[in-house]
Amino acid sequence: MDLRIFRSMLARVDWALVVFGVAIFGAILARSIHYDDWMVVKSDQIRDAMVSIHVVEGGLGYLPLFGPRAGGTDLRLGPIFYYFQSLSGILFHSASPGALAFPVLLFSFLSLF
Repeated sequence: MDLRIFRSMLARVDWALVVFGVAIFGAILARSIHYDDWMVVKSDQIRDAMVSIHVVEGGLGYLPLFGPRAGGTDLRLGPIFYYFQSLSGILFHSASPGALAFPVLLFSFLSLF
């Protein structure tokens, strides 16, 4: 390959996009390495997983109309988190914590942009 052609190709490269792409790739890699191994599941996540497990095992009739209570008050959050978590469990045919938490990983990738 002629050196002049290589130099002209390098001159046309938008280096800002290359650096941005490398940064996004590094962030996705950092968020997804040992995703399932390093997951810690506590009481709130267990409560949410149990709701989604009922949907995965029992069908869509078990989808909740309300989400969890907010801070011990009578205020109820929306159920969309349960819907995404249940959809993930249905798509992966699994009720494992890694499968149920996949939407969180997916939305964390989307938040990078």
